[in-house]
Amino acid sequence: MKSRISVFHGVLRAVFLSLTLGFASIIWLTYSWVVRPLAERSTDDFAALLTSSVNAFSALPAPAQSKYLEALYRQSALQISVPEQPLTIEVSHHPYLNLLRESLYRHLGSTTDVRVGEGPDLAFHVDIRTREGWLRVSFDKQRVSPRPRLAVILGLAVLLSGGAATSWILARYLSGPVVRLADCVRLLGVGKQTTEWPESRFAEMQTLSDAFRQLSRAQAEQREAQITLMAGISHDLRSPMARLSMALGMLSGPHGADVRARMESDIGEMNRLIAAQMDLTRAQHPESAEALDVSVLLQEVADAAEAQCPGCVRLQVPRQPCEALLPPTALRRVLTNLIDNAQAYAGGRIDIACRQIHGTLCIGVRDRGPGIPQAFRAAVFRPFYRLDPARQRSTGGNGLGLAIASQLAQTHGWTLGLRPRYRGGSSFWLLIPMARASVRLPA
Repeated sequence: MKSRISVFHGVLRAVFLSLTLGFASIIWLTYSWVVRPLAERSTDDFAALLTSSVNAFSALPAPAQSKYLEALYRQSALQISVPEQPLTIEVSHHPYLNLLRESLYRHLGSTTDVRVGEGPDLAFHVDIRTREGWLRVSFDKQRVSPRPRLAVILGLAVLLSGGAATSWILARYLSGPVVRLADCVRLLGVGKQTTEWPESRFAEMQTLSDAFRQLSRAQAEQREAQITLMAGISHDLRSPMARLSMALGMLSGPHGADVRARMESDIGEMNRLIAAQMDLTRAQHPESAEALDVSVLLQEVADAAEAQCPGCVRLQVPRQPCEALLPPTALRRVLTNLIDNAQAYAGGRIDIACRQIHGTLCIGVRDRGPGIPQAFRAAVFRPFYRLDPARQRSTGGNGLGLAIASQLAQTHGWTLGLRPRYRGGSSFWLLIPMARASVRLPA
């Protein structure tokens, strides 16, 4: 499966890399075309000053050299002396001094011995071999211009920090509407309507948000139309069926009782089908959550099932109260449909259990029936689907019980699943995330 990244990280990475490449190019061009030429010109002028100062000092007689040194220090802050030992270690990591040494070689000649270094007094020294011996020119570090490479590195660090902050702000600005739109679409997918669709200054994002807003309105109108249509069909069908029921009492003759019984059975089946279809339509609308004790609700559902089949239901719930914020009617209808399905097709003992597993409220309805083959476990939740292809009356049902339960679970953000049981049977599990139920279960 191809790995995916969020819009925020994708935009952040793209913008930061683009800014980094742009800043690096600007820094390199500035260093190559501006900083480096200026540094070379500065060192060349300073090398000329050092060369002329040494030559002038060497040409003066001894009595005049002291006055020259005083004037040189006052004017140029340079000191000329005779070192006891010439420098042995040259500076190789200071760009300015390296440029200075190269400039001195150009002024004095490549054969002249020139050494540049830093003394223990934290001053820079230039030792030049003359005909009379070594002469040392010393000057303070403050005289040296800032290191161009260091300035470039610091500038690049500042620009990258600003680029990272700009990238983060821009990525958050671009991804924010996408995240909010995804949340609204997720609510739309579970049947909930929202009016807080995100607004964006980007035309494409606003167009997408408007499209989903129109889709939400169209979906709401379609659901309302569906309910209205089903209500109309139900009303129009039940009126003639009521008249047929009244006409049944008028039948007479030797075979009238049998005909009347068959017609009453057909009318009852039609009424049940209409009611089930209406329930399936209503299941697409979420119900408001209320505070309830899940254990009490399960006990009520189990008692109702026990009344229909005494001795067939076994309930396992926590001893302490299991409080939750859940839609009671929807939850009761899901469990009732699962139990009715187990009683109709499985028979025998039905186990109802409630437990908490990894932050999820799990409610199970398990039976010891013939089970459902692997190929049909997803299809049984579709409307009007029955494992009995002949749809015989003896098996009962209309194929909407599990479909209604599945639709109710999907509408409220729950998960309804089916697993086979060891030694035969089926196990239906309703999984309710803690975030959607606000459940407080005992430890």
